[in-house]
Amino acid sequence: MSKIANIQVMRGIAALAVTFFHIAGAQKKEGFDTWIFSPFRNWGSWGVDLFFIISGYVMAVSLGQNLQSSTRFLLKRFIRIYPLYFSLTVLFCLISIIAPKLFSNFSLKFDWFIASLSMTSGFWGFGEPILGQGWTLEFETLFYVLIALVIVFKQIKSFELLTSLLLLGLCLFGVNSIILEFSFGMLAAKFKQKIQKVYQYRFLLIWFGIATLILQGNYGRDHLPRFILLGIPCLLLFLGFILFAPIKNTLLLYLGEISYSIYLVQFFVIPVCFKFYKENSQSEISADIRGTLAVLLIIGLSHFTYKYIEIKSANFLKNLLKLS
Repeated sequence: MSKIANIQVMRGIAALAVTFFHIAGAQKKEGFDTWIFSPFRNWGSWGVDLFFIISGYVMAVSLGQNLQSSTRFLLKRFIRIYPLYFSLTVLFCLISIIAPKLFSNFSLKFDWFIASLSMTSGFWGFGEPILGQGWTLEFETLFYVLIALVIVFKQIKSFELLTSLLLLGLCLFGVNSIILEFSFGMLAAKFKQKIQKVYQYRFLLIWFGIATLILQGNYGRDHLPRFILLGIPCLLLFLGFILFAPIKNTLLLYLGEISYSIYLVQFFVIPVCFKFYKENSQSEISADIRGTLAVLLIIGLSHFTYKYIEIKSANFLKNLLKLS
């Protein structure tokens, strides 16, 4: 039932949802309420939740198909996410040193820099890392470590359930309950044969998920945890998408391919289009034009970071570490 094409499309959708969310936030700081991006201000962040569910599902399916040691597993995940994150973090810090006026509100501290590079900013009390979107990668890394721990104890046959229990245990000790969304994806993989039986309801799952996201965006209940408000609707979307036949749209598939770059590159582009570039005509149309320009720039730059950083660094490290 694992349809890689549909998962790639969902990755692209998730990355764009987060991009629209951040653009809407930048517009709000300038006092705009625009037609294109403002609707994402209250609910576009669900892209992160969808990413977590996808990650849980993919890890469960890939390990089920290809048993590997915990060391090999962690090295492959390191190769996948760290080089681009490291490169962009260092680049941002260098720019802030060379041209400090560009980031007047940013103050580089060595301990924050080390915590950011080690993906432990949240643990050490810094909140977000230097590259803001990296907070989600810290949860991803924690998730990978838990999987590796389960593999070490040779519990791969039931690792979805055991990892889910470990995630729940961390929540009981104060870790953000958003990490439970990884469990949603893993359990979807665990029970994928049973999920297949609701194939005829795939449209209903998607539309109910979308409707729930829209409703909670407008009338959300702040006292409910995020994994319920956003995680469950995203799970419905995810289940609906994987029940469809593989999507073949080239553009959507490529957006999924470069989704990780889209997710990180926007940290640079959106401030340029809004904070540093000002127009005399402060109109909502102008704000939407700049937002659209930001999306196109992000996609364009992500093509190059994917091609020249993600792929090249992955190939180099795989050869260096002798990983197939």
